Amino acid sequence: MIVSRLPISKLLKQPKIWLLGIACTLLGIYFNFCWLTRAIHPLAISLIFFSATVILLWRKRHTLTLKSDPFSSLLGTLLIAFSLFKICSLTGVGPILTILPLIAALGLALLASGIKGLKQYWQELTLLFALAIPGANFFLWWLKLGWLNYLIILSDSPIFKKAKHLLSLNRLTRGRAKKAKDKSYPVSEDKDEKYRKTFSFSANECESVSSANFPVKSTQIWLLCLTISLTTIYLYSLSVIKGISVLDHNILALLAVFWLLWQKRHQLHLNCQFYPSLLGTACLALVVVKTSGHHGIWLQTLPFFATVGMGLIASGFPAPKQYWRELVIFCVIAIFGVFKQPIEEHFALTTVTAQFSHFLLQMRGIDSIRQGTLIAFSPETAMDVVESCAGYSKIFWLVEIAIIYLLLFPSNRINILLVPTVAASIAFIANAIRIAILGVFLASGDETGFEYWHEGEGSQIFTIVPLVIFGSFCLYLVKRMEPEDIDTEEEGRLT
Repeated sequence: MIVSRLPISKLLKQPKIWLLGIACTLLGIYFNFCWLTRAIHPLAISLIFFSATVILLWRKRHTLTLKSDPFSSLLGTLLIAFSLFKICSLTGVGPILTILPLIAALGLALLASGIKGLKQYWQELTLLFALAIPGANFFLWWLKLGWLNYLIILSDSPIFKKAKHLLSLNRLTRGRAKKAKDKSYPVSEDKDEKYRKTFSFSANECESVSSANFPVKSTQIWLLCLTISLTTIYLYSLSVIKGISVLDHNILALLAVFWLLWQKRHQLHLNCQFYPSLLGTACLALVVVKTSGHHGIWLQTLPFFATVGMGLIASGFPAPKQYWRELVIFCVIAIFGVFKQPIEEHFALTTVTAQFSHFLLQMRGIDSIRQGTLIAFSPETAMDVVESCAGYSKIFWLVEIAIIYLLLFPSNRINILLVPTVAASIAFIANAIRIAILGVFLASGDETGFEYWHEGEGSQIFTIVPLVIFGSFCLYLVKRMEPEDIDTEEEGRLT
């Protein structure tokens, strides 16, 4: 079969190709500037609106009228040149950065379709206008994301289409009644009844929107872009506030969530509804506002709210049932992030860690005396086990991995209790051994060895070794759970 293709010379003469090239160039310059100036938050937020704009243009690509006039082309070229000049002259992030996409998009629209054709792009221009509105309060972002959600998902749903039909019917009925009153002739009730039956719909159709009734593929693409943007904002804010160590822990949880979603991507039921979309948009607005201010203690709760919001937008109120595993993972992260200090105060592992480390030192034959959390080796030399040395972060991390393991692999009731207990025990024992090693070097007067195992590369060994041990334990459990065992333990499975 011979496939006919346009020559490159004819392809380059098409206006769509040039407009696409100009748009991609402008986007590349904008993204490059945001990256170089470390404006990660504006970059990720812009990606949400840019992806929605591209989706809207893609839907109407066959109906666009590309016909401009010289004046409109000149004005559009000036706007594009102004946006390029401004972004090249900027030295930092400012309010003008969010306005430039609107100016460039207006210039492209004028260049493509002229002043008369601007009405074709009213949805895209209103989106970029919403992006350009300054402010970081919750209500403003709720309106912005709500409008974006309406244009991408809800505008093509049957409830809104038939609502538009009803409005048209009401206008038609009022016009006919007014005309009948003015010209003194009766209105045909049979004809009006015919229109009402045409535009009538049931209450069930108002409540929900079937996934077959709106563009699922473009909606999934937008939800993917929204996920990437929110993940970028969260990880950047987390690295600024908490540091790299906490960032690594959350990356593992995010990878597990993405893997769970990928496994059931064909079974997900997209059922967009109006009221759940409002609530989901409110959750996403809360996430955007909180990440813009880098709110420390509540930062790790944001993945949970983002998952709830996106689930409500994508699947409606039944969303928690479809995404309960992902919600459990982020709920555990939120609990360990918000309630870390109360947990540390309640369990008081410093004393227990000091006792166990002192026991190991005595088994090693090192003379020492313990009083509370203080381990003394001589009147001049002592070691105090403070809260930062109690290993809370390692315990929380391994328990998070244990819960992720239980959600990724089928488990019985015994493993549900055994796996987190083993994870916490391994982390505690490894940290106590590290404290004992520090005591050995401190008792011998080796300050170099003490610093190596306290804050140097040696301390990282006690982060990797417990992980390897616990991973080996989980691998043993996976191999031990044969298919027939899983079938007989169906009631205890995490489903």
